[in-house]
Amino acid sequence: MKKWAFCLFCNEPFIEKAFQTIYDCRTRGEWKDDIILLVSSGLFNRQDVKDMAVKLKVILREIKGRSFDKIMEFWKKIPSHSQYNYIITHEFMYNKFHVFDSYFKQWDFIFYLDSGARIHGSLERMKQFEPDNCIYGHSDIYPNYTNTLSNQFDFTIMTPHEKFEILYNYNLSIDYFQGTMFIYDTQIIEENTVERLFELANKYPSAIRMDQGILNLYFTCERKLWKQIPIKDKVGFLYDYHERPGFRGRDYLILKAMYGPY
Repeated sequence: MKKWAFCLFCNEPFIEKAFQTIYDCRTRGEWKDDIILLVSSGLFNRQDVKDMAVKLKVILREIKGRSFDKIMEFWKKIPSHSQYNYIITHEFMYNKFHVFDSYFKQWDFIFYLDSGARIHGSLERMKQFEPDNCIYGHSDIYPNYTNTLSNQFDFTIMTPHEKFEILYNYNLSIDYFQGTMFIYDTQIIEENTVERLFELANKYPSAIRMDQGILNLYFTCERKLWKQIPIKDKVGFLYDYHERPGFRGRDYLILKAMYGPY
């Protein structure tokens, strides 16, 4: 039997949201398999966090400190940029790359979900889709498909050399997946996967949604491993970032953000 694990990550400001999603996972989601929560060193050593992890049967894994100084220094030079506040206050997001550490090879499939996402039903519905040497995710440009991966990068703040290099090396005129939820076959993890992701992040700090653009450079462009996860099953919608016009929260199994009534 294939082994599954559910995975999230967070730092101090998101710990309550992380445990809310984990609670949903264990209750509404009826998840019986392992759950791993990647946390900052400060959270890893807090007794209340350890106690809650025991209560919800969660494996805590510490994220070792890593410097993002190069990326932050890049953004501190452009405080008038529309994405400045988001990026300066979300430095921790790059730690999402640790979800692809070789540590996770002890499971066959990893189901990642952002902390704060809400689960409205049994996650067995997601387990019917086993990725085969790929990463399943939901298109970030669904349902209109009017944008492309190029929208994840701001070319106006790149040097001419950086712009030439990224456009020469990558086809950015393509569909791409959201970094908020994905399921992957751990066979795709290579020894250098995490380091390659951090290398790309430092090389292209103009990624305006941080981890999302970089994940797509690596998995969609370089390795061509992304596949669209089914949008619906026989019950209804599976995952989306938010409910779409004409639908309510209860029409979806999982939502990252719910803007209207349930």
